[in-house]
Amino acid sequence: MPRLSPDHRPTFLEAFEDLGRYNLLQPEQAMSNRQGVGARRRQWRETAGGKEGQANYLLIGGGAVVGLVVGAILGMAIPTDVISGGPVLAGLAGIPIGGYLAHMMLRSTDAYREGMMQVIVNERRSIIRPQMVTGQVEIWIPKILLAWRAHEWRYTEGRPYMWLQLPDGRQIHNELKSTLDYLLLPNDLHRAQDAAVYAQRSVNRMISDNALDYADVDEGEEGGEDRMKEILPFLLAGVIVVAGILLVILTLD
Repeated sequence: MPRLSPDHRPTFLEAFEDLGRYNLLQPEQAMSNRQGVGARRRQWRETAGGKEGQANYLLIGGGAVVGLVVGAILGMAIPTDVISGGPVLAGLAGIPIGGYLAHMMLRSTDAYREGMMQVIVNERRSIIRPQMVTGQVEIWIPKILLAWRAHEWRYTEGRPYMWLQLPDGRQIHNELKSTLDYLLLPNDLHRAQDAAVYAQRSVNRMISDNALDYADVDEGEEGGEDRMKEILPFLLAGVIVVAGILLVILTLD
């Protein structure tokens, strides 16, 4: 609270109190709880500003096409003596419906990602390799509740997220029981450039290459061109031996 400006504190408190009302832990809930999603987006805009995003006409067009196809299929079930040209009429009616549903789905998803932020928490309990992640959990938290930690945000495709870690020796299932337990966790300082991560990737690559080599050998054992190449030297030797024996027999008086 001391790090927030006085104008933003009421909105922060509102978002804090809403934790008990809106359970929006994953983006899949964007359509099922549009009221909660809208509240989260409004709270973030009151803090950071912003305006409505542009409509995705490509997705709307795809929804319209799907609506046309589904409407035409459903229209085939309408008897011709009831309505003439049922598939055509139902398909035309499905165009605006499909486009509208696609637009609302995109709008709900964008609103969710605008008001919420992904938070990833790593658990490191390995004694031998302290850098190795032994457990991980992902959650989405209202962005306004983490605005005071904006200097620790990371970004992927222009969207912020946070990468946190538990204190040494702590376990996820013991420490993280509610959203509040995530807000004060320390930032995870490990990066993908760590020597330990590079070493692990090298080992994984070696194992993968060996697995691919053995896969090629296994395919050869099942028969086919590779198998013939393997047994060809033995066949050639056998042919030479048999040809030699026949030559000796035929040259005997």
